[in-house]
Amino acid sequence: MGDFYTLNFSDNQGLSLDVQGGELATIIKTVLENNLQATKVLLIGHSTGGLAAREYLQGLARVLDAETPILYREDVAKLITIGAPHQGSFWAEACNVQFDILNNAGICKLFNLNIDPNNIVVEELQPNSSALNNLNDLATHPLPSNIVYVSVVGIGQPILSSLTDFHDGDDIVSDSSQNLISVTESLPFQQQSIKVNIPFRECSNKIEIPRVGSVG
Repeated sequence: MGDFYTLNFSDNQGLSLDVQGGELATIIKTVLENNLQATKVLLIGHSTGGLAAREYLQGLARVLDAETPILYREDVAKLITIGAPHQGSFWAEACNVQFDILNNAGICKLFNLNIDPNNIVVEELQPNSSALNNLNDLATHPLPSNIVYVSVVGIGQPILSSLTDFHDGDDIVSDSSQNLISVTESLPFQQQSIKVNIPFRECSNKIEIPRVGSVG
């Protein structure tokens, strides 16, 4: 057993993904400096937290207002992403381009989407944004091959993939976008995806979380 730390970014929507990755890199460094018996951490990133972790692992993270990226320090053993939009979310595009229509129709209230349509993360989470295309260019910015990767994928709720098409997902991110394997494809990583059925949001709902077998 080890110590467990949680991190809230200083601004979830107002900071770009690479700057969030820079904040994470600082926290990892601090944690290891205060736990000298440890040399690596296990990262669990929910939603954009998973992308911020990748920014650090792929050498793209940076400090705010700095141009030089932070080099990955070989200090992560495993990355578990939960509902991370590795290939973006249609909601980001919709809330950025068609926010007024969706908001007036009550969609944002229905899904409790506390979103500023003009924030940088909303722009970066749009499918095929320059930020995501750069992050997913694994030939230029490779993921470390000595890390174990696990994607926890929420399913059971339809998610818009366009104004007319639906895919399975967690009602915010499609199942394929949540799965890092859809980005890495056949690259020789230790990786696994775990699907978790998400019932419609009600306070009384209970979700059975499947056990993850030995990975790495």
